[in-house]
Amino acid sequence: MKKKTALILITAALCLAMSTAAFASTNFDLRKKTVGLAGIMNTNGDMNAFVTRGEFARMIVMASSQSDILSSACANNVYADVPATGEYASAIRICAENDWLKSFLCGLFRPEQAVTLNDAERAMLTLLGYTDKDFAGDVVSRRAAKAESLALTENVNRELTEGLTYADCINMFYNLMRCSTTQGKAYVTVLGGSLSADGEVNALGMTDNSLKGPGFFMDAGKLADWL
Repeated sequence: MKKKTALILITAALCLAMSTAAFASTNFDLRKKTVGLAGIMNTNGDMNAFVTRGEFARMIVMASSQSDILSSACANNVYADVPATGEYASAIRICAENDWLKSFLCGLFRPEQAVTLNDAERAMLTLLGYTDKDFAGDVVSRRAAKAESLALTENVNRELTEGLTYADCINMFYNLMRCSTTQGKAYVTVLGGSLSADGEVNALGMTDNSLKGPGFFMDAGKLADWL
């Protein structure tokens, strides 16, 4: 009887663990699709790869109200290590102008260096309307505390100085969309979306309904471009 009871308990525990793991995977897949639909970042790559500061600059701009002015290059060098013709030059310029991402004390941006949790928290809290004045004193610690209280760092288990992966950024940008700005509006509205009754991002609301059909194409390449 004892062996039978133990077997039942072990089986129940395994089922619960499998169910929890499946839920977590499904939850992340939904977040991934939602962030992709919002046009913030490419979600088809290696989720375990680290995101560079240059890549993150583009993500932040795409998650902002200024995404429509983003181009591939800018008129001049904003930083000595960011050529005007660089892939992320325009995004880095916009981030510099809006104080979303800061340079290092040496005056360099270091676009190839991994973006840290501290970088991401500062940029996203700024998008929400917060400034350094809101965290007077120990700015870094108080900013981190605010990010945690807003659930901005939910599902992101990193130290402030650690680099972020694509999976981390997907979680943070999804969390950003659920957050309220300092004016009391859900941030997802900046991207033309909305929250569902349970406070999650309405993924269907992030889709582009501007495409009209039917369409006729002579080759697959043109169909891919249209899609």
